[in-house]
Amino acid sequence: MNSLEALLETLKESTKAKTKEESHHLATSSAEPKNFEPRRSKEDISRELQKIRLSEFSGGRAGECAEAWLEGINRCFRLREYSSSAKTKIAVFQLKESDLIWWGNLEKQLHLTSDNAPWELFEERFRGKYLPPYFQQQQARAFHTLIQGSKTVEEYEIRFMELVKYIHYLDSDERQAERFIFGLNPRIRALVSMWKPSLVAEAVECGRYAEEHLGIKKDMGPTGPVQ
Repeated sequence: MNSLEALLETLKESTKAKTKEESHHLATSSAEPKNFEPRRSKEDISRELQKIRLSEFSGGRAGECAEAWLEGINRCFRLREYSSSAKTKIAVFQLKESDLIWWGNLEKQLHLTSDNAPWELFEERFRGKYLPPYFQQQQARAFHTLIQGSKTVEEYEIRFMELVKYIHYLDSDERQAERFIFGLNPRIRALVSMWKPSLVAEAVECGRYAEEHLGIKKDMGPTGPVQ
């Protein structure tokens, strides 16, 4: 082998060694998953809770408080990006008393730890315990009998929006607006119907205007809608 061939062979071996070293570096640097999230201590979670201002949950039984808490925590999670297990950790940190005991027992039954419990599982089990089918049926029945009655338009709107999400056949803005108008007291409904609002928000504004200008906001009787 002449000197030129020897030099080429040396360069070839050097290139192979460098390529092997780079491959090893890439393999070790990518061993950590892309979605890796360091373990969160109680102090970390406390600081996170101070940022997003979540409320504690000690509902104790099925009801609207449980639903409001779950909706609130989901809204907060949409403001920042968390992994599935991080969401669960934060939520569990807000459970109190018997509700915390319930989740602790569930973790044992399902062989879960605070690091591998997915949010989807927590939400499913939380709904199953605190928002069972009978609760949803009660809410649907409450909606079917809902009228303004002695409530102001604003109070009626609040209750309407709390319950309408349980009524799946009201799947358009127009249908919801029609049902909202139907439940208004007769004098208010008569005026609102003239404006033909196609959204609940529009019907509410029309109802407030009618309520104010008819002078009946402070003198609301238990009159229901005309059948």
